Amino acid sequence: MYTVSYLTAQGQAVTVATNLAYPVGDLLLLTSVGVALSVTGWRPRRAWGLVALSLLLTSVADALYSYLESAGIYASGSILSTAWPAAVSHSIVVPKRG
Repeated sequence: MYTVSYLTAQGQAVTVATNLAYPVGDLLLLTSVGVALSVTGWRPRRAWGLVALSLLLTSVADALYSYLESAGIYASGSILSTAWPAAVSHSIVVPKRG
C-alpha cells in the first residue's frame, strides 16, 4: 500500500524520504513497546498500557498522514490533525497514573 504510493509520489526525494521515515520510526517504537509488553507476560501496568496506546495512536496518525500526503489529498485542519494532540495527552497522563 505505502510502497505503491511512494513510488508514484511526486516531489523531492528528501520529502518522500521524510514522509516514509515517520511510519518506519513508529514501527520501531511499537516493536519496542511490544517487546516490553511481552516481557511483562502481556500483563502490563497501567503506565505501559498508556504508552502503548499513545504510540499506537501516533503510528496510525502518521501512517494516514503519509498516505494522504503522498496521494495529494491531505487537508490541514482535518479530523486527522486531532490525533497527534490526543496521543500526546495520553503520554502526559502516564507519569500521573503510573
